[in-house]
Amino acid sequence: MYILFLTVRGQVSSSWVRGGAGGGGGGRGGGGPNRVEFSIKERTARYSPPYSFINCLLEYIYTFSFAAKCKILEISKFIRMQIQDKTLIHIRRSSVMSDVLRIYQRNPDIIQRDFNVCFEEHSRNNDVCHVPLSPHALFVEFWREAFANFFVGNQESVPTVNVSIEPDFYKTLGKILYHGLILIDYWPVKLSQACACVMVLNTCSDRQLLTSLHRTMSDQERSVITEAKREIRSGCMEFSLSTTKSLYQVLRLYGNTQKPRPENLEQLLLQMSNFYLKQKSYWALYEMRCGLQSTISDFLCHLEEQDVFTFYSLLTPNALSLFEKTIYMFSATDNSIHEMEEKRVKMYFENFVMKLNCETLSTLLIKWCYSDCLCMDHLYVRFLANSISERPHFDPNETTLTLSSVYTSQEELHQLMMSELES
Repeated sequence: MYILFLTVRGQVSSSWVRGGAGGGGGGRGGGGPNRVEFSIKERTARYSPPYSFINCLLEYIYTFSFAAKCKILEISKFIRMQIQDKTLIHIRRSSVMSDVLRIYQRNPDIIQRDFNVCFEEHSRNNDVCHVPLSPHALFVEFWREAFANFFVGNQESVPTVNVSIEPDFYKTLGKILYHGLILIDYWPVKLSQACACVMVLNTCSDRQLLTSLHRTMSDQERSVITEAKREIRSGCMEFSLSTTKSLYQVLRLYGNTQKPRPENLEQLLLQMSNFYLKQKSYWALYEMRCGLQSTISDFLCHLEEQDVFTFYSLLTPNALSLFEKTIYMFSATDNSIHEMEEKRVKMYFENFVMKLNCETLSTLLIKWCYSDCLCMDHLYVRFLANSISERPHFDPNETTLTLSSVYTSQEELHQLMMSELES
């Protein structure tokens, strides 16, 4: 009888080996003297009942929890180590979503394999060109089309259900979610976090439901709710006529049929969030859950809502998280005038990133590393020696952005960066 036996290799402090408190730290891609690397070996042992894959998975997660920043990403890392086969898939530029769906529906075992992507596109002469494509780019494009056609929402999106959707459509989406996660830690963070909780945990807290409802609404709808709450704080007994009218219009879109009053607004918002994010889309979320856990049927039951929150916090793009992953490669490190100029450009660049909205920040990441979420270990900024005010250059294959050593002003770099992002 065989079991999966976890061994630890690499540099580990002696106090940790003896069972002491040392050796903490180190997450995904973490370095340093206390970094821990894991390998899997088969070892003969007597167990009754047999030591299952899920038992080994849980041992991996909980035994080494000191090293795990995120339980979901540690699970995906563990499963990724089991994948050995690799295949080639062909995708047409003109039909990315339909081709990907067809591949996962016709080849159910693909979720147990890694893959390379061959992108087929037609040249001006109508010849078919075959271009290698990053899996990151494939998942980003697939989910962009999926959100545009089968989801609704603003900062977060919720699946829609209608009679034209094929019965196994959302189950296939769940398999694609699973595959992107275990292959490259990719997750479409535009998917409502409350919906992800329902899908992964089959439950969601009231607080998360209200937060996701707020992020699902448009800016104009949120402003109506904000104005109503401002009137409540002012001590009003009834909403103003204009606010009442606007509330009627907004709340009706999310399933409300009651008259909004200052004393019942919070309760109505909670009822709406339950209906809109859970009940209305529950069939889609249930099917996606089935697809997501089709390979390992019970590992999701060991997760909690905090695990989903941590998962989204690590992957959702924001300026500060991006800076934590960014490594700057200066052309000069001798405290010369050149190094000072490059550090000034670094400041210009970080000021630029700090002012980006969520959509533009995602565009920056796609240019930089093919992905619209923070699933990479590091991003690099390289400074080109003796270069002045040149257009920024992205190399997503190396997750590297190249900047000139000198720009005349913050405004100049801003204009050049926006021009590159919009190209």
